[in-house]
Amino acid sequence: GVGDCDEQTQQQQLLHPTNGSLTNTTATGAAGGSGGPFENRDWIESTVLHYLRSSPCGEIPEENLARMGELVERLRRDPSDNGYDGGTREIAPDSNDGGNNDGDYTRAGHDNRGYGLTDAETLQILNHMPTSLVEVHLLIEDVDKRDNLKEERDQLEFLKLVSRYSGREVQGDGASAEE
Repeated sequence: GVGDCDEQTQQQQLLHPTNGSLTNTTATGAAGGSGGPFENRDWIESTVLHYLRSSPCGEIPEENLARMGELVERLRRDPSDNGYDGGTREIAPDSNDGGNNDGDYTRAGHDNRGYGLTDAETLQILNHMPTSLVEVHLLIEDVDKRDNLKEERDQLEFLKLVSRYSGREVQGDGASAEE
């Protein structure tokens, strides 16, 4: 009818380049939206928040969020650093504390070593919080060519490190790394 023609003409005028910029508010009104001027923004925020809460990074326990800087530092630290932690604690390679360590230190140069990941790889690890070897191979470029991640045992140790921060269980053959 006549109303459809008027609405179509109004939308064409809004989209015509000589009529200036099309704003979200104008587009919402032209499309017949009734949610007010922030309807699109609110929908986007809601959708992003829902996605983040349902993603692996949204499942991180609250107490671990404050420690994420430690994980980032460890992921980015040069592997040749040999696990030196700035002087607060270092356990010699032949040291044995009876297995009663804090989970972050067991042998200097091994369990506290850095991984030398790029910024993009670090971001991918934080976003996806991998739990399997397949994910490690997908998120870290040429993982099998990196000296500190060549072996499956090293990759499983890497997954256990991420697991300590994410609270997610490592999938796959974790038993072979605990020999």
